[in-house]
Amino acid sequence: MSVRLYTLGRLALERDGAEVSGDAAQPRRLALMALLAAAPDGLTRDKVIGFLWAEQRSARAILNESVFVLRSVLGKPAIRTVGEILRLDPLEVWTDVRVFQERMVAGALHEAVELYRGPFLDGFYVRGTAEFEQWVGREQDRLRREYGRALEALAERAAAAGAAASAAEWWRRIAEHEEFSVRVAFRYVEALVQAGEPVLALRYAAAFTERMTKEMGVEPEGSVLEHARALASKAPPPAGSARFRAE
Repeated sequence: MSVRLYTLGRLALERDGAEVSGDAAQPRRLALMALLAAAPDGLTRDKVIGFLWAEQRSARAILNESVFVLRSVLGKPAIRTVGEILRLDPLEVWTDVRVFQERMVAGALHEAVELYRGPFLDGFYVRGTAEFEQWVGREQDRLRREYGRALEALAERAAAAGAAASAAEWWRRIAEHEEFSVRVAFRYVEALVQAGEPVLALRYAAAFTERMTKEMGVEPEGSVLEHARALASKAPPPAGSARFRAE
């Protein structure tokens, strides 16, 4: 039996390639799985209760029932218990957040960034769990920053290796990830010009300036468009067709 838990992007729990439904897919039970996925050393029962059932008198019984239901669907070894600690067995349950963090530590950045499908638990909500919602926000920020750092490291590696087209493609992904970052906009414009795509640099700079003005109500600090124009004026004519999506 294969169990997979996706948390980077839309939350999804799968068994043998099919998404789990029914009692095991109740929001708090999925939230329990997400909590354990982000804590490889496990969490105490009291900690889990504090996140998910703090206001309920029979919280411990509800947690025990939730563990029983999940084990009945995913297999008993999926959730291990050592005294008061609950943890997912990594040999029984594959989780993208665990593998993402392992790849980051190992420096396998290509593999790490491909696991990041979107913000942690994107769009997932459990009513009446303020502490859980705050935790989700912190994890989203932390993982988002790690993803951005990985992308930037890959862009820098490509540039150092003389792979200008690859560097520009990485900066495109960074610009999509940090769509209102002036610093990233400048770097993406520079990468496009280095890759022989001054027209796309100008197009992106104009679109970025318009988006900042419309959606943020401010002119971006420094002129990304002027920077693009200055670089494009010094760039040699493009040798081939455009290869990047700059919009």
